[in-house]
Amino acid sequence: MNLNDQLDVQNQPNNYLRIALVGNVDSGKSTLVGVLTKGMLDNGWGSSREKVFNYPHECQTGRTSSIA
Repeated sequence: MNLNDQLDVQNQPNNYLRIALVGNVDSGKSTLVGVLTKGMLDNGWGSSREKVFNYPHECQTGRTSSIA
C-alpha cells in the first residue's frame, strides 16, 4: 500500500472527520457552525446561530453551551 492509497479517505468506509473550533467568547464560532451545517447565511443578528441551539437557556441568553 502506497501513500496515495492511505490518503484516499473517500473510498474507505467508516471514516469520520472531527474538527475542533476554538476561539474567544462572541467570536462567531456558533454562527460559523450554523452556516456550515444548516446551509443558510446569517442575517447579521445570529439567525444561523439560533439553528444550533440545543437548550432553552441558550435561546434566552443567546450563547451556546453544548460541546457536542
